[in-house]
Amino acid sequence: MAGLIPLALVLGLQPSGWRQSLDPASYSLLPSGQPSLRAFGEAGSYREKTMSTAGGPVLQVRVLKRGATGYAVQVQTPRFIQPIRKGDNVFLTYRARCLEGPGSWGMYVQQGTEPWTGLFSSQSNAGRDWKTFYHAWTSDRDWAADSAEVTFHIAGSAQTLEFSSMEVINAKGTPLTRLPLTPMSYVGRDPKAAWRREAARRIERFRKADLKVRVLDERGRPLQGRKVAVRMQRHAFEFGSFVEQPLVWKNPDGDRYRAWFLKAYNKATAPMYWADWGWESPVEHARYFQYADWFRDHRIPTKAHVLIYPGFQFMPSRLRITSNPNVIRGSIMEHIETKLNATRKYGFVSWDILNELRDLKDLAHVFGSERIYVDIFKKAHAVDPRPDFYLNENTILTNGGATENEQAEFERQLRYLVKEGAPVEGIGMQGHFGESLTPPETIWKIADRFAKFGLPIQITEFDINTRDEAGQADYTRDLLTAWFAHPATTGFTMWGFWEGSMWQPYGAMVRKDWSIKPNGQAWLDLIHKRWWTNKDLVTDRQGYVRVRGFKGDYLVTVAGQSVRVRLDGPATQTVRVPASRL
Repeated sequence: MAGLIPLALVLGLQPSGWRQSLDPASYSLLPSGQPSLRAFGEAGSYREKTMSTAGGPVLQVRVLKRGATGYAVQVQTPRFIQPIRKGDNVFLTYRARCLEGPGSWGMYVQQGTEPWTGLFSSQSNAGRDWKTFYHAWTSDRDWAADSAEVTFHIAGSAQTLEFSSMEVINAKGTPLTRLPLTPMSYVGRDPKAAWRREAARRIERFRKADLKVRVLDERGRPLQGRKVAVRMQRHAFEFGSFVEQPLVWKNPDGDRYRAWFLKAYNKATAPMYWADWGWESPVEHARYFQYADWFRDHRIPTKAHVLIYPGFQFMPSRLRITSNPNVIRGSIMEHIETKLNATRKYGFVSWDILNELRDLKDLAHVFGSERIYVDIFKKAHAVDPRPDFYLNENTILTNGGATENEQAEFERQLRYLVKEGAPVEGIGMQGHFGESLTPPETIWKIADRFAKFGLPIQITEFDINTRDEAGQADYTRDLLTAWFAHPATTGFTMWGFWEGSMWQPYGAMVRKDWSIKPNGQAWLDLIHKRWWTNKDLVTDRQGYVRVRGFKGDYLVTVAGQSVRVRLDGPATQTVRVPASRL
């Protein structure tokens, strides 16, 4: 590209290590001759100082008090001085450590002006020793010079962090596999960690039940020595995924997408966004109904996401240009009635009624209180009381568990809604993880806190945005195990699964060429092998066989005839064998 300075000259470095792998056309995106990072935030909430060391300048930022949001204090780069083109591979690296506090932050590569559109993000953490972080991704669009930046949200806790050696490089055609990555780890990863024994005990207690089958002849006499096949058909626990456009593609990728969904999941989350690009768009509106048709045809329980996404950037643009609360309220209530009546035929089992109230406060500001949220829940229940109604929130389980602020606010929201009579019937927690992974035992503590509401709790949106496939697979296995082991949980939903159409491609379970990733194999191994019950048994003298199986739907077959059994708790099933089959 004309006018670009060679990368080695910009950085003042000779190529070494991973630099030797860079495409010769690579170039730095940060300006030279000025600090690569600066801090800013609410007055009195932080202190900063820059130090010079043998390794270069270090920015130290002390967060004096936990902010109302993680972005109350930020560390940020200058805007990128060069463009990024669709298909370019971008590489980012920096060093960081934590001198006091939990040492956790969110890193976002984003548009530098509203609506702060994201290019890439990751959650990370560090201890007292310096740690080097590496991130790389492929840009899915063009970005002009002076339009994007890197920012760290660090106000989730009172803490003192240091950052150094920040570089952002447009690596052009450099294969991502030739760029270094940050290996992930977490407390509890050890195969002999004590929490695993407790998880196994809980799973045995809470996720399994006793099934007794008695085989009799036509006259009611027990039949001894008869073969009985007990075959699990479907889990009671919901293992689901969000779906996107490939579900309705009429091509080989669409065929593979549908086949994988049927293989891996027993629950769907279907998009139902109310926005110009969603419900208001004739094309997307029709596609939403295509998804729902397919799930209904395949008898897949479906959750709809979301009834009202209460930020103006996620709502129809016509609502942003009016300041009249009555007009906005009327539009919201009309939409609730229209959407729920139009989708009633699909029998959705649940709805995310509201999403991300902590960060999206536009409606509360317009109406001067949070009462509008209560009214939305009540209106939905009045139109269609059959589905379960969820409140969904982000950053509760993530960030290594350093989310006390977010947990407290979510708990306050729930208590307010329940107190005011809103029909909240489920608690949804997103699980978009970066490389700051929350220990399984901390996950239990968070679930315990919200179990006090007596409502089902689900992970509604899960992925891990990392190139470390081994770490990703281990944590998928362990988080799923910990979640399945907790008695208050009822479901775990992926936020997509195919790299070819996932919002965070690294989070996929299946690569673009449809080869399975280690995390996808870990998922299948748990739900279809370790947590699956198939038994071949022989009746005793009284005609009984006994099985302790995972809760769900079963097919019991004796002498060529089958009966269906739902195992939710201790159950007894009698099978009478006609004389013609003896």
